[in-house]
Amino acid sequence: MKLLFDYNNIYLDSASAYDISEVNEREYVKELLYQVKKNLGSYFESFQFYILFSHDPLIVPETACIEAKNKILFWFSDESGTFPKHLVNNYCLIFKSYIHKEYSNVYCNPLGYVNEFVSQANKNSKTKDIEIFFSGNLNANRYGLYKFLFFRKYNFLKLIKIIPDQVLIKLFQKLKINKLGRGRFVFLFSNKFKSGLRYEKYFEYLLRSKIILCPKGFHSNETFRHIEALHAGGIIISEEMPMVSIYKNNPFLTYKSYPELKKIFRMISKKNFDIEKLRKLHKFFYYNRFTVDAIAKRISTICFNNYIKAE
Repeated sequence: MKLLFDYNNIYLDSASAYDISEVNEREYVKELLYQVKKNLGSYFESFQFYILFSHDPLIVPETACIEAKNKILFWFSDESGTFPKHLVNNYCLIFKSYIHKEYSNVYCNPLGYVNEFVSQANKNSKTKDIEIFFSGNLNANRYGLYKFLFFRKYNFLKLIKIIPDQVLIKLFQKLKINKLGRGRFVFLFSNKFKSGLRYEKYFEYLLRSKIILCPKGFHSNETFRHIEALHAGGIIISEEMPMVSIYKNNPFLTYKSYPELKKIFRMISKKNFDIEKLRKLHKFFYYNRFTVDAIAKRISTICFNNYIKAE
């Protein structure tokens, strides 16, 4: 079992698919645990923390069989959103990313941010000259979005909508039609994960954007883009988020279908939204729910309350 970040009670579970040096959210995990330690103070040493990076929803961590009174599991990477029912009796608390419900001793754990975010986080922009922005990978879950944005830009080609989506997408990719925005609406697609804009340029776009489109990732509606957009002071358009505590009463503009997304775009174009009010609501939501400090305080409170209850 590998100790992490020079702590004597934080371990990387041996069943992890990746070493800590290989994961996208390494810097986030490091900062989060530092803040948890800071918040728990002398109580921090009363817990054993185990970190798991695995895409397998049925995996049994190596640490599941360890007997310890205050054993806590942080589980990242499983985008399936599966509730870890098979582990509830093996840990006093489980914090798992992507889950769709919280129950018993299992709590949702925000995705955090990618490592590249750290070098850009302190930048800011006074100019919000882009109305709506998206840049990302064209995975299978985004074929419908790509098609919607394509015909929004090239409406005169609407007769080819009858072509099956996969055939149409392959044709568009072959023709390298990756820029689908117009004017102050900027939509950029790449052919694989992390192959588009350099992160520095991507973050500049976020800072310049009033509204950021955050579509579904490979499996989940939750993406790193949500946190990045909130930090950059943007308003989020998103598919509906999981019904868990951290997303309760979120201020996002949400859609279930592309006709609903079309309606949101139309309302934005007609200036039917109070953008300044929405921006303030998003900012308040971010600082109370999704900064590392806010997440760490929530986790620390849950840990402390569980410790007191056990005593």
